[in-house]
Amino acid sequence: MQLSRVLRTIVYLKPNQIYYQVLRRLQSRFENPGVFQRRFPSISEWALSDVAITVPLDEPVLLQPIDQLTSLRFCFLNREVRLTYPSLWDRSDLPRLWRYNLHYFDWLWSLRDEGSDGWKLARSLALDWIENHPPRKGATGWEPYPTSLRLINWCLLFLGHWRDLTLSDQDFCRKLIQSIWRQYQWLSKHIEFHIMANHLLENAVALAVGGWFFSGDFGEKIGRLGNRLCREQLNEQVLNDGMHFERSPMYHARVCWLTRVLEVCGDDKTKLLAQAKVPSMEQAMQCMLHPNEEIALFNDAANDIYSIPRNATTRQPGHWALPNAGYYGSLSKNGDYIVCDCGAIGPDYQPGHAHADTLSFEWSLGGMQFITNTGTLEYTTGDARSYDRSTFAHNTVAIDRQNSSEVWGAFRVGRRCIPRLINWTPSGDGFELIAEHHGFRRFRHRRTFLYSSDQLFITDEVDGKGTASACINWHFAPAVNLTIEKSQVTAILGKTKVYISVEGADFSWAVKPTRYSPRFGVSITRQTLSMSSFVSGNACWLTKFQVSR
Repeated sequence: MQLSRVLRTIVYLKPNQIYYQVLRRLQSRFENPGVFQRRFPSISEWALSDVAITVPLDEPVLLQPIDQLTSLRFCFLNREVRLTYPSLWDRSDLPRLWRYNLHYFDWLWSLRDEGSDGWKLARSLALDWIENHPPRKGATGWEPYPTSLRLINWCLLFLGHWRDLTLSDQDFCRKLIQSIWRQYQWLSKHIEFHIMANHLLENAVALAVGGWFFSGDFGEKIGRLGNRLCREQLNEQVLNDGMHFERSPMYHARVCWLTRVLEVCGDDKTKLLAQAKVPSMEQAMQCMLHPNEEIALFNDAANDIYSIPRNATTRQPGHWALPNAGYYGSLSKNGDYIVCDCGAIGPDYQPGHAHADTLSFEWSLGGMQFITNTGTLEYTTGDARSYDRSTFAHNTVAIDRQNSSEVWGAFRVGRRCIPRLINWTPSGDGFELIAEHHGFRRFRHRRTFLYSSDQLFITDEVDGKGTASACINWHFAPAVNLTIEKSQVTAILGKTKVYISVEGADFSWAVKPTRYSPRFGVSITRQTLSMSSFVSGNACWLTKFQVSR
């Protein structure tokens, strides 16, 4: 079983991914990272370019309190930890993703507007990292992904925003430049071609940013490579409707920011491409926001990780479609919002952030979230990660306790669900949306959404061979209270009541407490209406949600 699952997983990899997977394993086994700590080039190789950041950039992440950073208290994934010397950068007891966030140095943006005091604190922490976290096997901060984010932040802030202060401190400037050069030498030999997707884009942007801030052979080499990769990856990763191809609203927000960086720091061709991509990307971001400006929780998604582009928070009511990503929905003037997922789980060769959420949806009423997916608690392999990625954690049908896509491990997918859009017809204050998939092997699932201002009718059709169990979990936001009376369920959200009933099948009803994780590390208990039945051959049932305000 495990071997066949692995084969179903790797069959989708690109040939060069397999090549680089093998190369990366050999490289990590035989190379000596310490060599990157020794040599330093001549000034002709690393001379700073005479440039500055001329376009103000928003911070990429939510800011942390200054007093918190001053006392070495860092809060990532909703877990605050006070770090101490000398183990500041090497806390192996902390989750890997938490350590990643520490080594990103995204938190430096919290110090950007604190004048010389902010720069002094940033300087001291950067120096401590340089002196106490050298390249070595197993060093978290030297993995290519955190290296890329750190290089972007160090260059934009120390060599851009704080340029004069940095250049005035010759000792710090020398040590900083030496470290940046070594990190770029390391990164250029460890580009994540084996992973690709958002990892490769981060690598590429870091290299392009280095080419912007450095001249000479060094700057020309990394800049040329970075800009070429950026153009390739933007064209591949940004779909024609503006959505990032991993279809995670959280990572889409990050890619929006990276594209803004390239508008400033790319070469001429890259800048033009970035400028052309930004408007559609920000429009796509608008579509994936609830009225309270929280992102829709499809695939790996958590709030308060990346900043939402300012241009994405102002939008006009109406129906919308992201046909390449497979997201469809509507926003009304009174704050009703719905988003439905009828698209692929992500790029076939890298679905690491995918969930088995095909044909699920989220719904807000009057500006308040009503039905939600489960979100993402953590990235660590285990029961919580498996549940968050499962079909049962989303508002759709599961057959025979299978997931619609074969999610396993922390970031793996074997068999992939391939959805098919049948109809999308917006009209007046509503729309009809029909799509189907064959992800359950023996059974096909077709779902029809018939939506208007005060009602949502969902028709589920299942057909196949034999008898199977069918389960639907309707996951409600924590503010919703449920009551069951005979054949009807009432969901109460503030002054709004929604009456839920089912026609066409004999379902058993149960209200269960389940976990809701709208942010990393957050576990909130909410109510889930679980409906279960048996289907044989062809089955069809209609779930009615009727709103009373």
